[in-house]
Amino acid sequence: PQLRPHQTDAVNAMCARDERGVPGHFLVMETGMGKTLTALRFFSHQLAHFPAYVGRVDYFVWVTPPGKKLGNNEFTLIKSLGKQLRRWGAPYVTVSPPRGGACASFRRGVVNVVAHDHLRKMLSDLMRIGPRSVVVFDEVDELYNATKRTSAALLLASSCWRFVAMTATPMTKTVDRLATWLGLAQHYPVMNRNYLVAAGEMVAAQITLGIQRVYKERFIPQTDLARRAFASYLQSGGRAWGELARVVQSETDGSLCDEAIILAQKDRESHSNGGVLLVADSSEHVARLIQVLVRRGVAAAAADQMEDRNISVVVVAKTNARGYNGAIRLGAMVRGVYAGNGAQRHQMEGRICRIGQRRNELSYVTVIMENTMLHLLFERQQSADAINMSLQQFAKKYQAEVLALSSK
Repeated sequence: PQLRPHQTDAVNAMCARDERGVPGHFLVMETGMGKTLTALRFFSHQLAHFPAYVGRVDYFVWVTPPGKKLGNNEFTLIKSLGKQLRRWGAPYVTVSPPRGGACASFRRGVVNVVAHDHLRKMLSDLMRIGPRSVVVFDEVDELYNATKRTSAALLLASSCWRFVAMTATPMTKTVDRLATWLGLAQHYPVMNRNYLVAAGEMVAAQITLGIQRVYKERFIPQTDLARRAFASYLQSGGRAWGELARVVQSETDGSLCDEAIILAQKDRESHSNGGVLLVADSSEHVARLIQVLVRRGVAAAAADQMEDRNISVVVVAKTNARGYNGAIRLGAMVRGVYAGNGAQRHQMEGRICRIGQRRNELSYVTVIMENTMLHLLFERQQSADAINMSLQQFAKKYQAEVLALSSK
């Protein structure tokens, strides 16, 4: 398929960095803007045309989060990736850890897909082919934490011929986690004190879809039950945070559903297959919200019925934020305030705002019980989420200047 201008710019930027012999690339694009095709096209081009690759690289490895298990040893995100690769004519195989001490079977001439969770179990086999491999680390922000999986990923990145680490959310909690990956893509050491220099060399491609995101907060009054839960929280010395959050959430559910119903009806007036993406805290919360909506006569269902045009409210858990495109038929998102990380919130917004969305305006509504701990949590999340946005803008603004200076 033909690349869009922002994808072509990203491929050209990585090709230019390759000319300088850098060991890897850190690709930042908004959710839904085509990172997968960009990385695939970049390596396909280099493997065919760039002398430094020809005759040196035998394997193409794609490391990705697996998603949820579907059965028959299939996973949602791997299945979604495979669907995209097939559509673009890229043959692929899913490589899993072998049994009985055998070696993993990687194939030449295809994309070898490996789940994040299998990295540490297959590390010796991956290191064996590493110097003759190019590797894509999809959703690399999930490979930041101090785990064996992350250690395996960093070892693979340091041993392979070239890599692309890509994400929509480069910053999660602390600078050092990002700095570690940025350092692997440079010829100089990257630490907390100089990571902004390396961040300026992130290949950050942005696209203007012409879609306006309208953010609103709906505040509802604190209920008597929420007040009593807060009193119990104080009496427990702060140990009853989970119960307090559960009560406030439960007392907010009715308003969440009210907002979703109103926006779904409004959206379907202009889009017959439209509706709302309603974000819940957990799978149990998903079931409760669907039950409330169905009792009110609303066609509501979970993510497995995302593409059913008759469903006007699709309810998903906050962690189900990656690997599906069907939500572009929806015109709004409604959510409560939940504990979690900014990457999930950012990814979730991109489920409806992505290439293929036909609306000019999308609504994002957060329902908040005022003067509660979750109200305070919301304010802190707003501040934290701004970090990723500013970092991406920094990379986009200074990328050309830094590249020009570093090439002299």
